[in-house]
This record gives sequence, C-alpha cells and structure tokens, in this order.
Amino acid sequence: MTNNEAMYTKVMEKLNFEPSLDTTNITVSIQGDDDIIILGGTVESFYEKLIAEKIVKSLKNVKTIANEIIVDLSIPHHKTDAEIAKEVNSAAFNAINKLFGIKSIINNIEVKPIIVIDSSKVKSQITKEFERHARIDADKIKVTVEGKKIILTGKVSSYDEIDEAETAAWSIAGVEKVDNKLTIDW
Repeated sequence: MTNNEAMYTKVMEKLNFEPSLDTTNITVSIQGDDDIIILGGTVESFYEKLIAEKIVKSLKNVKTIANEIIVDLSIPHHKTDAEIAKEVNSAAFNAINKLFGIKSIINNIEVKPIIVIDSSKVKSQITKEFERHARIDADKIKVTVEGKKIILTGKVSSYDEIDEAETAAWSIAGVEKVDNKLTIDW
C-alpha cells in the first residue's frame, strides 16, 4: 500500500467514525506524498464542513488540508434522536458553563438509543480510533465493554488525552454510558 493509499484509508475511516457527520457525499483526494489532503463534495451544514476538517486535522502526519466541501442548504435535514440528544447536551453545557458561581457541572442527561451494539466490535473500533488520533497513546488505554457501557482504564499523559479518549468512546453508536477511569501519569 502506498503512502497515499494508507493516508486515504486513515482519512476515510476517521470521517466514517464520526456519528455527527454524514460522509455519503464527501470526497477525499491525496496529492503529493500524502502531503495535501483535499476534502470535496457536499454537506448539509457549515458545521459538518468544519467537523470534517477538524477530524482530518486530528490525524497523525497531516500537513495540509484544502477544505473544498460545499454546503448545500437545499438538502433536507432530518435529525436523528442521537443528533438531537448530542445538540441538547452540548447546548445545556454551553448555556451554564460560564455562569458566575458554578463550581462544577454534572451531566445527568441520558441518551436511550435503540441501537444494539456489538461488544466484540466496539473494543476494536475504539482502539482503532485511538490509534488514528494524534493525541492518544492507544497502548496505554484499556477498553472494557459491558453491554452498552464502555470502561476506560489506564494512564495517559494529559487531561486532553482523557477527554479525547472519552469522546472517542461516546462516538460509538448505541453506547449509553462511558466510565472514564483514566488517570494522568505524572
């Protein structure tokens, strides 16, 4: 497999892993010796365009991105329950996180998906996501799946790694709970 083919595979896997992104009409091409990644095609919103670029930026060895994705507002947008829950969760957090006097925020919003997850595949999906991610050392994180609950254990090098690992675990369709027991290895 050439460098360009390997990079193309990494980019497509990473884009397809993001549940809030419809990759059906997104195109990817690699120019140079995997130096330039060109995103093309169409999406339904500017948010999706930005998410696609952010996802590609998080990959190891990415040097240049040309985001030529076109936002087509004529595409009808129907949100899934998971999309709505994700937006509500984010909006609730953003609405209160800067209020004066807040000492901590506990997220008790529960998403009750009807999706059945295959626990045998979930662990490998998360591990692959960790390996694709530039800021996560996959070898230091143990993933345990108990039904629709994912447990992350191990020692990582930063709070950012803890947050990114949890985000990757939540990206698996059908997950109801992520128990993040990661600690920082000082």
